[in-house]
Amino acid sequence: MTPEQGAAAPAASGDGTPLYFTPGEAAAIVRVCPKTLIRWAAKDASLPVLRIAGVTRYPRERLLRWLASREQGGQRTRSPLHPARNPASGKATA
Repeated sequence: MTPEQGAAAPAASGDGTPLYFTPGEAAAIVRVCPKTLIRWAAKDASLPVLRIAGVTRYPRERLLRWLASREQGGQRTRSPLHPARNPASGKATA
């Protein structure tokens, strides 16, 4: 039976990872309360959420991309605040 004929879509990818997170699962990934995630979704239309007949799910791949797009700072390399010092002389090394 094809999806068009009413067959259920798979609930997990080939490796067993769910395709959709429950509010509790998605909130655990972000480490916030599920109510906070629901509030974010209400305020930010770009947060991917699926609501059908009172059931809320978060598409795994889209949610992870959404989170990554909001990371601060990216892949910066940081220079030390203080130059390294030679313990023997106490002078800064180049």
